[in-house]
Amino acid sequence: MIATLIAAVAALASQVQEPGKPKVDRTGESAFREMLAKIAGRTSFHGFILKSYREGGREDFYPEGLIEIWRDREKFRIEFGDMWGSSNIVVCDGTRVLDDHGSDPVVIKNRAKNWVESSTALSEHGPASSPWFFLMEGPAVLERLDKDRSLTQDQTTKSILWDSSKFGKLTIRHVSESKALDIWELEYDNMPWQRDMFKLAPEWFDAPNPTALWRQKVVVMSAKFPRGIFDTKVAKGRTVDDQTKSAKKPPRLY
Repeated sequence: MIATLIAAVAALASQVQEPGKPKVDRTGESAFREMLAKIAGRTSFHGFILKSYREGGREDFYPEGLIEIWRDREKFRIEFGDMWGSSNIVVCDGTRVLDDHGSDPVVIKNRAKNWVESSTALSEHGPASSPWFFLMEGPAVLERLDKDRSLTQDQTTKSILWDSSKFGKLTIRHVSESKALDIWELEYDNMPWQRDMFKLAPEWFDAPNPTALWRQKVVVMSAKFPRGIFDTKVAKGRTVDDQTKSAKKPPRLY
């Protein structure tokens, strides 16, 4: 009798559903997929990303750095520099990647699945970070990121508004398009980065401020590639950490 009562109570409990979460607005997903396909479809170009930043509560944007990009399908070269003298160079020849953070050792490794995984400099926390490196994955990026977060479209400007777990509230707008030149604008509050940096080093970073804003203008052009632009050969005199080999060896001088 008791066992029967317990079973009945358990069956009833299994039918009672917890209050559901509010439905996430994904009305912009179809338009965003089209935008991502357009971005990923430009597989050969020379471009620039102009990075700028506005402090919370301020109106003026200040330059944060410049990223130069060369891409020819699986091959790419990224060079980044900022006003404080930091620099990064990441080159992929289609098979392996040269990752140079400006000091020894230079890292050589096998090609990654995407640009972001090629170097920590290109990740969302890296000095050369940009949402553009994620967008270049095309629609596939939506299969691995933020399936439960809002994704809408501003019908007036045709901008995509993405509640991104990587860059916070991100707005993506296609400004102009031609065969020779594409211009995109990206704006985001970078709240995940703000929270992580403040938690890591509160003595160096301000508390997260949702009114701070990062802005990037992406200029994409057709290109003829200079000889050696995708060369991963390391310059003489540099110390190299070669991670392409199965047996780990200490960094050696080329």
